Amino acid sequence: SKATVSVLYWLGSPLFFSFPPHPTLFLVSPPLFFLQEKKNPQKRKKIFFCAEGASGRYHLRGPLAKTKEQRVPGSRVLNAFREGKRKALQSWGGLVGLIQVNGNKDEYFLKGESGPVVILGQEYNHPADPRFRTDLKNVTWFCYRKNFTLKTPNGRIITSDAGWGCVHRCGQMLLCTTLAVHLRRERSFMVSYFMDSSVAPFSIQRICNEGVKHGRRIGQWFAPSTIAKCLDTLVTSENNSTSSPLSVEKLSVVVCEQAAIYPDKLHHEIASHTGILLLVPIRLGLDRVDSEYYSAIKGCLSTPATVGIIGGKPKYSLYFTGFQGDQLIYTDPHKVQSAFLTTDSLGSTVDPHRQSVPISEIDPSCLLCFYLSAPSEIDELVDQLKLLMQKYKYPILSFVSGYPSMSDIDGVDTDCNASLDDDDDYIVI
Repeated sequence: SKATVSVLYWLGSPLFFSFPPHPTLFLVSPPLFFLQEKKNPQKRKKIFFCAEGASGRYHLRGPLAKTKEQRVPGSRVLNAFREGKRKALQSWGGLVGLIQVNGNKDEYFLKGESGPVVILGQEYNHPADPRFRTDLKNVTWFCYRKNFTLKTPNGRIITSDAGWGCVHRCGQMLLCTTLAVHLRRERSFMVSYFMDSSVAPFSIQRICNEGVKHGRRIGQWFAPSTIAKCLDTLVTSENNSTSSPLSVEKLSVVVCEQAAIYPDKLHHEIASHTGILLLVPIRLGLDRVDSEYYSAIKGCLSTPATVGIIGGKPKYSLYFTGFQGDQLIYTDPHKVQSAFLTTDSLGSTVDPHRQSVPISEIDPSCLLCFYLSAPSEIDELVDQLKLLMQKYKYPILSFVSGYPSMSDIDGVDTDCNASLDDDDDYIVI
């Protein structure tokens, strides 16, 4: 055969095949895609190699072939891949998807999508924008952990939250993102508040204990509305702690039951707090998100006040921070690491990878999240959301004058995943 094949191995899996005279790279593990050099030598440029897998994507560049007949040694591609992987992690944050580089075509952030990408309310038209890389890194990664100690009321010991703690971890990511903006502190300072120890203010232990007060057993999956109420209680407690920075720059957590927003209450809260974390549990359909609400999700993620959305798939919570087209960009808590107990393991809270999922595949139950630090920001957000809701015959949000009644405050959790198998709730030692 005129074609030569170079098979390379990385982590035990075949990655690349090179087929001259038109060099093409394939990733044999799904998803499958490739980039190919132009046949016209005049238009041939340095080719970008792409690799994508469950853990993320990497890109690297270098000329594969000067002429059609040139063969590319496998070691050369492997060395380039190793070097490119390191650079990609440092400069890109590993945004999942395909980036097509061609002088005559546009660049894409996500495979199969075109147009700008939005991250935490900021729109970017080009991946070289330094603010884009900064926003990708602004989300601290909290994921499943093992080898910590969590006691249940009946004396059982749980050592891992794998299988049930994804909403808890998404709540930690949301709160850490919010506190970084609210307190204007470095990420390394903030993450200590989320260590897997009962003394940390926003640890998995404290979140679970608060969940018990709202009818969720320790080791049981949370509904989005449950994590909202737990964060409310924990932040309020930290506001009252004299040793906490929140005692000076107080943060109010406002949970809007029944998707009803009370602007008067928000103005009342901002008068006595430095900022507000506004949490709105909503449901956008029965079994799946109705297509008419796609623009509502993207509209909420486009507002300057957004700090993301907690949602995902049934029994599989994700933290959404942006989108491109109809693809939502998320940080995934479903990886088990050793317990985060000291600042020595700070690196385990940095996720270099971002992945995406079509809006059509997510669960309709989710939590809209916004941060507000001034009365003008409250008015701006309310105006933006009202304008967005005018598109719908059945708006997903309502705006009510005055203050919520006690019956509104004591709402009932809407858990779309109540069918969890209780037999797998605990890991016992």
